[in-house]
Amino acid sequence: MQWDATAPQAGFSASSTTWLPVASNYRMINVETESKDPNSPLNWYKRLIAMRREVVALRDGGMVMVDTANADVLSYVRTAPAGSHAVVVALNMTGQPQKIALDLSPAGISSRAVTTLLTDESSLEGVTTTSMTLPAFGSWVGEVK
Repeated sequence: MQWDATAPQAGFSASSTTWLPVASNYRMINVETESKDPNSPLNWYKRLIAMRREVVALRDGGMVMVDTANADVLSYVRTAPAGSHAVVVALNMTGQPQKIALDLSPAGISSRAVTTLLTDESSLEGVTTTSMTLPAFGSWVGEVK
């Protein structure tokens, strides 16, 4: 694990050698650096883990695939136990922006009011919709109201 930018072992070991080499990018890609960047993969995963703890459907819900004809975007609904809200997830699996218009009826949802919970695309923050353009390799998670 590359903990910080210290040489020679990126904070992993005080030894001058380790059984596996430290990657050459350790000065830029390490826990200390990513902790300071709100848009880093480390902080993205921290937000996802926190959301899973807070949103019941992500822990205890079922899963229904939606928009199955779109091979470029993985889209699904996490159905919720009684008294909770369902969650919609859309993941662009390509290097090109993808327009989507999600039909949630396969999950038994007629509402089109899905509010963004988490996304890596700033233009989708705070949006209430099921139609959007996901950026290349973009992610969007929304809650059905």
